[in-house]
Amino acid sequence: MGDLSLDDWDEVMRTHVTGPLLLLRAAIPHLLQAGGAPSLRCPPCATVRATPRTPQDRTAALSDLLGHTRANVLESLRSPMSISEISRRLDLSHPSVSRHLGVLRRSGMVAPERRENLTLHRLTHLGETVLGRRD
Repeated sequence: MGDLSLDDWDEVMRTHVTGPLLLLRAAIPHLLQAGGAPSLRCPPCATVRATPRTPQDRTAALSDLLGHTRANVLESLRSPMSISEISRRLDLSHPSVSRHLGVLRRSGMVAPERRENLTLHRLTHLGETVLGRRD
């Protein structure tokens, strides 16, 4: 484990192994029921391949999986944004946006990024993959 403490190692495992596996376990039935989605690659997991019928099917499946509001928050992050920008764009309260971003961050789909005195939130590779940006 090198320089990592046991607690740090547990956090790495939760973030990079357990989180994506739980996401896939929850996502697969919804994706298959809705006609599929692009490849989801979550190393070291195997690739799950399904074919989307239409962009509307993919949007509906994502809303079924994450909930309508959280799916909209995720979708709004195709370019990095602050909580205030997301709140204005989606007409949501700051606390609501913050809660949704917390869930998305813990699941590995979103990451905060400091720019001067502002915190912007951006998609991670997993978030981009879930939205279908990357195969």
